[in-house]
Amino acid sequence: MMMEKFALRSRFLLAGAAMSALLLAGAPAFAVTPADTLVEGFAIDDIISMDPGEAFELSTAEVTGNTYDLLVRLDLSDTSKVKGDLAESWSVSDDGLTYTFKLKPGLKFASGNPITAADVAYSFERAIKLDKSPAFI
Repeated sequence: MMMEKFALRSRFLLAGAAMSALLLAGAPAFAVTPADTLVEGFAIDDIISMDPGEAFELSTAEVTGNTYDLLVRLDLSDTSKVKGDLAESWSVSDDGLTYTFKLKPGLKFASGNPITAADVAYSFERAIKLDKSPAFI
């Protein structure tokens, strides 16, 4: 009889411990966003392609703009100016038809392979051959 009471008590304790563990596992984790951090949330249901050579949706531009480096991009401190991203410097011919870019030294893809001028030229040539009017390349 004493052994049965002990076994029953053990079962209740074990069941209580299991229930407590399950309740705690399902509890949300609360975290405070630092005051100097901007958090954005928006719908991305208009994305058709993540390929920067053919992307034209605004949502895709948000993603690719934060995923891929560009030759140049707007200077966020003064958006009337352009600053180099992959480009260290650039020049424009007198007739305004030819732009020549010098890449920053030591650039690498995520794989570790070096980024070359041929890679940049390939990206532009590919976008032209796709003929899909990408607005954000």
